[in-house]
Amino acid sequence: MSVFPNIFSSDLLLPNRSLDEWPSEDLLGTCDDADDEILPSTTNHHHKDDVDDDETDKFVRVDELSKRALQVFANDTHPSVYKQGSSSKEGCSLYAIFCRCVSPIGRRELRKIIDKPIRDVEELNNRLDIVEFFMRRSRDESYSIFKDHLKKIFHPQPILSRIDVTELKPRDWFRLTDLLRDLISIGNIFRVWNVALPLVQQYLTLLDENELKYAKNLIEDTMDFAKTKENSVFSVKQGFDPKVDQLNEIIDDLPAVLHRASLMEQAKYKDWVDRCEVCYVRLLGFHVQVPLSDEMVMIGHFRLPGLEFKYRIGMTGHYKSPLTVELDSKYDDIQVKVVNLQLKIQYALQGAISKRISFLPALVDLCAKFSSFIAIAETSSTFNYRRPIFTLDNVIEIKNGRHPLQEFFVKEFVPNDCASGMNNENITIITGPNACGKSIYLKQICLIAYMAHIGSFVPADFLRIGPLDSIFTRIKAIDSVSNNTSTFLSDVIQIAKICREYTSRSLIAIDEFGKSTDPRSGPSLLASLVDFFTGKSHKKPHTFISTHFLSIGDHIEKEQLVSFKTFKVDARDDGIIYNYKLIDGKSTKSRGILLARVVGLSQQFVARATQIENALRSRVIVEPCYIPESVRKTQKLIGIAEMFEKIDLNGVNLADFFRTIKEF
Repeated sequence: MSVFPNIFSSDLLLPNRSLDEWPSEDLLGTCDDADDEILPSTTNHHHKDDVDDDETDKFVRVDELSKRALQVFANDTHPSVYKQGSSSKEGCSLYAIFCRCVSPIGRRELRKIIDKPIRDVEELNNRLDIVEFFMRRSRDESYSIFKDHLKKIFHPQPILSRIDVTELKPRDWFRLTDLLRDLISIGNIFRVWNVALPLVQQYLTLLDENELKYAKNLIEDTMDFAKTKENSVFSVKQGFDPKVDQLNEIIDDLPAVLHRASLMEQAKYKDWVDRCEVCYVRLLGFHVQVPLSDEMVMIGHFRLPGLEFKYRIGMTGHYKSPLTVELDSKYDDIQVKVVNLQLKIQYALQGAISKRISFLPALVDLCAKFSSFIAIAETSSTFNYRRPIFTLDNVIEIKNGRHPLQEFFVKEFVPNDCASGMNNENITIITGPNACGKSIYLKQICLIAYMAHIGSFVPADFLRIGPLDSIFTRIKAIDSVSNNTSTFLSDVIQIAKICREYTSRSLIAIDEFGKSTDPRSGPSLLASLVDFFTGKSHKKPHTFISTHFLSIGDHIEKEQLVSFKTFKVDARDDGIIYNYKLIDGKSTKSRGILLARVVGLSQQFVARATQIENALRSRVIVEPCYIPESVRKTQKLIGIAEMFEKIDLNGVNLADFFRTIKEF
């Protein structure tokens, strides 16, 4: 026995196909696996700088509302009406872009990695190193073999939890053996690659190949895989145990024994039955099977000379005869004996390998990480992402950055730069016409920083960034009668949370704060917020603000500490040409009325809007607008009303009355 549309880059999304409606399976495939919207509390006023917590030190803090605004995840309802209540799919999201894992455990690990960006620069560089390694290896034949092995890796915990308490099912044995074989092969590939990456070295250190080979060979030497698959029950391999072999030989000869016995019983009872045969039933032993007549079944009389009736199944009676009693005595319940003996061997096998494979879950967890980093590497290679550079300086420097989601919707995406923390400028205010790209630019900066902090390459030609401890956004507002908050109240709650919890290592993106209240309070609140950030000399966060308050710079106390940017546009009488290129300076017009004309509002509507805008700019009273057709209709209705007031209901001629109304 062996022991072994043209250029496009704005917040005006493509017609009929917004980011929220993007079918991710068209480009990226479907993904298994919505985040609850959590509004920040307004009662707890402590500052996060005072909190000493390991979790806070390890991860970049990003609240769920910000993740939803940035579309880190997007849980869409299932397109089938039959599955909308019980099933969902991943929509257009950052996770959907990276969801290229070859195994379910890889997809779960990838979701955890994306959900929790980290701050540790050493760990981030380790992640980037392994992503870059897989990008270089992607053309090797061994890389495809490596992925094939990863594809079959599953988490063994359900099997290990049963291995000491109950017998494993045949499927468990097949999967466990394949898992051991794949884990050994992965280790061999790593040795051939001769790579010194920390995650790989951790795998090779944890991998006890002798123990895995012992367990795998012991299973293969003990179990007959073909017979187990055929009978759907654990079967011992021939030559492993003499007793099992002897019993199996008897069982293999059993059909011939039954045939001979059937011929003997047929000859013996031919005067009473037309035909009969001997059968064997586990636990019940040997019986003579005799076809029953309709009369016997009808009257319930089953007695036959020389045979003892036992039971009936349909139109067949089962009897005991002297021969079957002799067979019972000779063979006993042989199949039960074999099953019990093989079960003892199976339990012994489980006990022999359980302690030797206790480290399997840790190995599989590392394989899940390999699968997720391969997905990140393939996405980075496919979309031409570049490796970020981490520095201890508190800066964000992006060259030709792109929005990782928006670039899928345009033929040519216009990249833009970003600089914060240089020249003592940490606050950037972006103005510009509607739909010029302000919101997309804010999200683009946050997503590039977010991707860098999960250990991914980024959609930019260059990124130099200091480690962040938090990312805050005021982009997506939730107003609902269910949570008793208006849009403006939701905005203020988010801003209050930012002001309480930000640090000098925070990235803050604020999109049009103050637009939901009156034209005086809105700019006042926004200017006060900018003054709040610039007034904290020791704690200036990276802050990017977009707004339509074009005169906001006039109300900021320390304007010299603020960088003003705008998007270049060419306004013509027939429309607006968006260049989507960020430049220095301030916008002087929002071009909202011109955009309204471009999208198809009536000339009369646009003319009236222009009249009102000019009056407001000149600080003169806006004159009422009388439309001739509307005046005529109003006069007719007044005339009809006066007729009703003067009518005598007792003497009126209804025909003449209705004729008069028609004349109106």
